[in-house]
Amino acid sequence: MNPTLKQLEAFHWAVRLGSFQAAAIRLHTTQSAISKRIAELEAIFDEKLFDRSRRRPQATPKGHVLARSAEEMLALNQKMLASKDGLAGYQGVFRFGATELIGQTWLPRLVHRIKDAYPAVDIELDVDLGGTLFERLARGLIDLALIPGPLWGKQFDALPLKSLECSWMASPALGVPRRVLSAEELSGYPVLSKSTQSGITQLYSTWFQQNGFVGQRTVMTNSFAALGELTMAGLGISQLPNQYYREQVRQGRLVRIRSSPALPHVKYFAVYRKESAGTLAERIGRLAQSACDFRHPMEYGGQA
Repeated sequence: MNPTLKQLEAFHWAVRLGSFQAAAIRLHTTQSAISKRIAELEAIFDEKLFDRSRRRPQATPKGHVLARSAEEMLALNQKMLASKDGLAGYQGVFRFGATELIGQTWLPRLVHRIKDAYPAVDIELDVDLGGTLFERLARGLIDLALIPGPLWGKQFDALPLKSLECSWMASPALGVPRRVLSAEELSGYPVLSKSTQSGITQLYSTWFQQNGFVGQRTVMTNSFAALGELTMAGLGISQLPNQYYREQVRQGRLVRIRSSPALPHVKYFAVYRKESAGTLAERIGRLAQSACDFRHPMEYGGQA
């Protein structure tokens, strides 16, 4: 008897996610179904693939060997489906993550395009900080991450999206001089920032170190929207995207602070695991390339 794709799938995700329960959630089934499929696989190979003597079952040495083969077979199956019909008839769940800024700008347009291209796909969407999304991608909890970077290793592929231009910004009430300020001068103002799990915060940490910026963060938030509101309330300076806040600057609710050196542009990517090349993850990454636009939706009518 040969193993089935369902058995290999159950085994693959149980090994990658570290538990039968996590694999069941990933595959939208029950823990008992995962356990049954793995037991069937063990019977086929006449080998114990999991050590069940521990509190949490762990793959045996033989299990780890089979896990690599199972991963290759599942990836090959996806590529065969892609070559057969371009994945247009793909049925199943696709999980991907995007940052809040993407959620506030071009994410609805991307979802429209995914549904047009793959109408039978069920989308599970995770909106969170870039660092958190990358961790979930690495653990196999999502299939694709739309995040700033590059902050990943060789086991991942990435399609470049558009770059984001950010500036230091503040409320006019804060009285920041309307001239070019050095990093040392900026250090004298209270700083509002995203959480350290934010990809942008991680990327800008290099700018801070290289330019001697030692400003004290007075508020940290995991919300892009909250950061903008706190900045407009005059509680400190922050790094905000120029395109998205263009109208608030025009209205005088925010002022752009010219700095020397200027903040570097932030590059965004559609990131997926290397074994997902040629599969739905890469196809949707290419849709993300065409949908990416960091302007406020009101500027282009929010069209799909």
